[in-house]
Amino acid sequence: MTGLPELKVALCKYWFNRFGKITPEQLVIISGRIQALQTVITGLNLRGERIAIESPVSFYFRSGLAPLNLDVIEIPQQQDYQEELELLDKTFLQTPFKCFLVNPSFNDPTGRILSDKEKLMLLTWAKKRNVILIEYDRSPLHFFGNKPLSLAELATNKGFSDIQIVSIGDYFDTISMTFSLGYMVCIGCSESISLAKQVTSEPANILFQRMLISLLESGKYIKHLNQIRKEMRLNHQKCIERLNISSESKLSISQVSGGPCLWIKLPEGHSSENLWYKAMDKKVAIAPGKIFTFRNEYNAFFRITFALPLNDEMEKGLEALAKILKTFDGN
Repeated sequence: MTGLPELKVALCKYWFNRFGKITPEQLVIISGRIQALQTVITGLNLRGERIAIESPVSFYFRSGLAPLNLDVIEIPQQQDYQEELELLDKTFLQTPFKCFLVNPSFNDPTGRILSDKEKLMLLTWAKKRNVILIEYDRSPLHFFGNKPLSLAELATNKGFSDIQIVSIGDYFDTISMTFSLGYMVCIGCSESISLAKQVTSEPANILFQRMLISLLESGKYIKHLNQIRKEMRLNHQKCIERLNISSESKLSISQVSGGPCLWIKLPEGHSSENLWYKAMDKKVAIAPGKIFTFRNEYNAFFRITFALPLNDEMEKGLEALAKILKTFDGN
C-alpha cells in the first residue's frame, strides 16, 4: 500500500498544486524520511552503487545512507553555483556515479537555498548526464514570501519529464519529530518506488494519514506553518543577538532565509570538536562540523539549531555559548 488515496488527493489539492503540477499517481506515502531514503535507494537499484552528495552532508542523509553499503562521493558546496556544477561534472566524468543527493532548499547544516535558476541548471545537468536526483525538500521552512519550488515541482512545471527525480518531504520540522509520516514525489520512477515500498516497508500509520488529511482540508496546516515560520524568523534574530556575532567578530556565520539552523565557522586552526567539549561542560549542545561529512572535514565549523521555542533555558544556553566563544582559543 502506497498511502491513502484521499491523502494523495488532499496533498495535490491543498499543497502541491498551489506551486506545481504533481498528480496523486506520483505520490508515495511513507513512514518518515529515513524509511523514504532507504526505499528510494532500493527501488532505484542503487544499493552497492556509487552516488554523489553535496557536502557538508545533511545529517539525515548521512544517517540514512550509513547502513546501505554505498560508495559516496562528496561534492563541496561553492559560493558560485556554476562553479559547483562544473566541479560536479568534472567529478562525474572522472568517476561516474548514478545518483546525486541534494538538499536545495535550506540545506542542513549550511541553510543554503538554491534559486529557481540554479535548480534549473541542476535539472539540465542531470538530464544531460542521465543522473538520478534525490532531493530532501525543506522548502516549507522559508521565513518570507512564497514557498520555494522543489526540484520535483520545478521539473513538472518546466517539462523535465524524461529524468528520474524523487523529492522526499516530511513533517519532522513542522508538526513533530514523533509524527512518523512523509511522502515521496516520484518523477519518472513512481512504479519502481511504489513496488519497493510495498515489498520492503510497513504501511504508513493510518491515523497519522487521516490526521494530515484533516489538517490540510481545514486549512489548519497552512496556518500552523505560518506561525512556525514567524517563530523561526524571530528565533533566528534572537540567536544572532544573543551570540553577539558582529561584523568585527572572527567568526563567520551563514546567511539564511529559512530553515532552523546556523552554520558557524571558527577562526583558522580552531577545532569545533574541542568547542563541543567546552560547551558540554556548560550543558550547552552544538553539532561539530565533522558529523556532516563521511570524511574528516569541517572541523572548523559547527551548527546550532533554533527550531525549539527560545525559553529561559535556551536563552541562558545561548548566552553561555557566547561567553565560551569569546574566550575560546581553539584548544
